Amino acid sequence: MYRRALPVIICLSNAATADTTCKNVPYSQENCVRVLACIGDHGLYFDGQARGWDTGPVTGAISNGVGCAGRWSANGLGGAGVGEIVCEDGLEIGVIYYTQDNDTGTVSPELPCQSGPIPMS
Repeated sequence: MYRRALPVIICLSNAATADTTCKNVPYSQENCVRVLACIGDHGLYFDGQARGWDTGPVTGAISNGVGCAGRWSANGLGGAGVGEIVCEDGLEIGVIYYTQDNDTGTVSPELPCQSGPIPMS
């Protein structure tokens, strides 16, 4: 099954996550930011980390506990960033995003998933 997160609602921030080694280091391949993204319109969301600068790995889990991993790149068509994530249950997630604040990694300031807000802590 392939789901595309459109419209994409992602927030990349340096908020605390389970991995305390995740730190925002702008313009460095050591960069790590939190990723929160609504998946479709059924209340599921992805919570994880994106590492690197301009491109890199992304890892995390869906709100139902299923682990996921993939890659992201800031070099998509028309200035968009793109990502492809595959989850342990076979779910494939395609992501399209636009950067709002490059230094902090912010893509969207709020996450109004269809079934309610994503827990930010």
